[in-house]
Amino acid sequence: MENHHFGLYSPVCVSYAAKALDENAVRLAVTAHIRHTETNYDDLLLRGFERREARSTVQADVKLTVDAWKHGSS
Repeated sequence: MENHHFGLYSPVCVSYAAKALDENAVRLAVTAHIRHTETNYDDLLLRGFERREARSTVQADVKLTVDAWKHGSS
């Protein structure tokens, strides 16, 4: 029986798994991750912004991050 190290993964494994998923599902998941971790989206919600308004407010920042990630920048 193989010994799997679930806590460790390589970019190759992640890439293979992502290809197996629906491209749209991956895009939505990455966008949500960026919105919650790379912007002040959650703070806006806590301050009383409606979800649609908060998303609109951070949309440009999300796009910049997605574009940077696509081109290998951080």
